[in-house]
Amino acid sequence: DAAVVVEPEHVASGAGVAPYAVKVSGKGIDQTLRGTIIRAEWKATYFPWTDEADPRKELAAWRALASGDKAVQVDLKSLDDLAYGHGGPKDLKQLSQYRDKLPGGDHFGMIAKATIDLPKGMWKFSTLSDDGVRVKVGDQVVVDNWTWHAPTRDEAMFEQKQAGPVEITV
Repeated sequence: DAAVVVEPEHVASGAGVAPYAVKVSGKGIDQTLRGTIIRAEWKATYFPWTDEADPRKELAAWRALASGDKAVQVDLKSLDDLAYGHGGPKDLKQLSQYRDKLPGGDHFGMIAKATIDLPKGMWKFSTLSDDGVRVKVGDQVVVDNWTWHAPTRDEAMFEQKQAGPVEITV
């Protein structure tokens, strides 16, 4: 038998960072587990692109497609569950209501933005991408791997010099 008591250190009312502590006690165990929950509401735009707007060569043209007539905007609670595999946005279960408008598995772009209230300090950003990825925090590009590549993890550090909101663009 074990008892679990949750002792919140901070409750986030909106997008932001919330530390937590979970006390687990019982026969042979008395431990507090600590972590951080980061909550964000993402605005994502999906769009198809062609060789004329290859983001490795024509980044401005690629970005312009995000406001074109084939672009589809969606709200996402997380970017963690965008496992496209060999498919694309139209194949994701959580985007099924947009299926007829979304691009398939090849030559699609996504630009997602969220504003998060970050405490002062050092923050690690980590991506797992299959082909191009760029992450911008505020005005600083922290991850820039705009290449064709197999699934690759990229990590970068960002210093939030003072607590407050910061826009993150993926």
